[in-house]
Amino acid sequence: MSLWEYKVEILGSFDDPSPALNALGEDRWELVSVTSTNNETRAYLKRELIYGGIERPPSQVSSSIGKGMEPVQASITVPSDRDPREFGWVSTGVFLDDDTPGLSFSINGNIQESTGENVGPDGHPYRFVTNEAIGVELPSGCLVAKVGEDGEIEPVYNSGFLAVSDVGELFLSVNDDSYENNLGEFTVIVNVL
Repeated sequence: MSLWEYKVEILGSFDDPSPALNALGEDRWELVSVTSTNNETRAYLKRELIYGGIERPPSQVSSSIGKGMEPVQASITVPSDRDPREFGWVSTGVFLDDDTPGLSFSINGNIQESTGENVGPDGHPYRFVTNEAIGVELPSGCLVAKVGEDGEIEPVYNSGFLAVSDVGELFLSVNDDSYENNLGEFTVIVNVL
C-alpha cells in the first residue's frame, strides 16, 4: 500500500502556472486537482512517501505517517542565508546507522553567495573560505554535509554519491564566511542506499 503526503500550493493569478507546477514536479509532487476562487488559484498536490524498514524511535520521525520507519528518500530545503555558527546546521530527519553504505544526492537550485556571485552546489570556482562551524576550507556557497554532530564534513556535489562512515543524523549547510547577502536555497533529494 502506498503512503502519500499532500500539499496545497497557492498559485496566485498566473497567466501560465506551468513553470511553478513543473518546479513542484521536479520534487516529485503530482498535481491532483486545481480550484480557482476570488482570483486565487490553488493546486492540490500529492507525492508518495518512500520508506524502508530500519526501525527508529517515533520521537525521531517528523511525520506521523510511517512512524518507526526510516525514510529511504527525503527532500530537504537548505537556505543559503542560514549561518551554521548562529542557527546550526539544517536537520534532515534522516538517521544513518552502521549498515548504511552511503547516500546519493540530487540537488536543484542556485544561490547567491556572499560576494554576489550565483553558484550551484559546487560553490564558487575560485573563492575558498573557512567557516568556524564547518572547519574546512571549501568553496564559498558550496553545499556541505555531515553525519552526526561531530561527523566528517564533506562537500556535496550536484548529483553524486557520499560514502558514510559516521553514525547519526544527516545535517546539511552552505559554506560561506558571511551570510547576510546570501539569497536562494538548494532543494536536496537524499536517497539512503
